[in-house]
Parts: sequence; structure tokens; C-alpha cells
Amino acid sequence: MSMCCCARSGGEEEISVEADAAVSSCRVEVAAREEPVPAPILNASPPRKMPSGGDLKPSARFNVTVSKTKTLRTVGINMDRSCGEYLQVVQVYDGLIHEYNQTAPDELKILPGCFIMQVNATGGDAQAMIDAMKKSDQFTLNVARKEELRVEFDTVGEEVGLDLRYTPDGSCLVVRGIRDGPAMRFNERAGARGDQLKLLDQIEEVNHVAGPPGPCS
Repeated sequence: MSMCCCARSGGEEEISVEADAAVSSCRVEVAAREEPVPAPILNASPPRKMPSGGDLKPSARFNVTVSKTKTLRTVGINMDRSCGEYLQVVQVYDGLIHEYNQTAPDELKILPGCFIMQVNATGGDAQAMIDAMKKSDQFTLNVARKEELRVEFDTVGEEVGLDLRYTPDGSCLVVRGIRDGPAMRFNERAGARGDQLKLLDQIEEVNHVAGPPGPCS
């Protein structure tokens, strides 16, 4: 697969994809789309463990309220803002989120790969969400766990039909448009099963190649 730049603006690359190989296999990161449910509050009593044996299916989205203290004010996460509309956790280090994870059940931990969809009432703007975390002494995160989708395209002699975006410090390609071609046909075959490629999905791997997208050549 070869990638061709078609525009550049503000440190971001807008690219379209052409295929040289007969089949292109992609691993796609998807922010879980279930409705959010309340989750434990930091510094409150230890959160209740989820029942074992599948008695209760954990929600794919949850809320976490974080309160800064006089001695601990660092949020403690590195984030990928490539999407522009939400944030993805890349690293958790010493700070408020690490402290929260110490007592949270596995189903409700904020880990690398999780998406932050909203901070308090702020959503749809990655930088605004970062600013809200910096400025607020208490804030609530709406968190979506990462789900993965593997798709394959038969791309003999035609473009895949994806418009993608990446930033130099990003780790994935963000789907910004889906045009006529193998990608659209994949969605048509998938129907309403929920495994379609959608706008803002993030491509983590192409033909078993993963890592920072890097500059186009």
C-alpha cells in the first residue's frame, strides 16, 4: 500500500490511500459506542467489584470524577490528540489517574488505549478537553474502552477510498472520509452488524505494519 499526501495544514497531514497490493489488512481502533454509566469517584470508598461469572456485563463507557488535592495536582496521562474531537490515552504515570487505578476494578481502569470522549460538559474538541483538565480542580471524564476491528480490502487496481489524517506526534491514522472503493464496499457488506468503518475511527496497523505514520513521501 502506498500513501499520497494531498494537503497539509497546521501540522496535520491529509492523505488519501492508493493500493499496490491485492489485499490490504487493517487493524482499526474504535471508541466503544455504548451509553455511559456512572463510575466510582476518586477518593471515595473503594469501588464495588464487578460480579464474576458474567453476571453483569461491564459497560464499554464509564464516568470517572477526579479531584485534585493540595499535594496531588498532576493528572498523570499522556494523550494522543490526532483525532481532534477526542483524546486517546497513550501512557499513565504517577498522578491522579494512577491513584484512581489503584482501587478501581479492572473493568473501570483508565489504561493506555482508552478514549476520553468528554471532560465535564466539554466534548468534541481535544484541546478544549485538555484545557478543562488543567484548569479544573474537579472534573468528570467520560471514558470509552478501546475496541478493535480487523478489516480486509481487495484492492486490485483501485484506491482503497479512505481519506486519512495524522499528526507528527500521533500513533494512528484517523479516518476523515470514506469514498467509493473497497472501504465503502466493506461497509455495505457489513450492513448494520456494527463492524463498519466509521468517521474518526483510528487505523493502528496496515498489512501488519504498525507505529507512527511518519511523513508522506
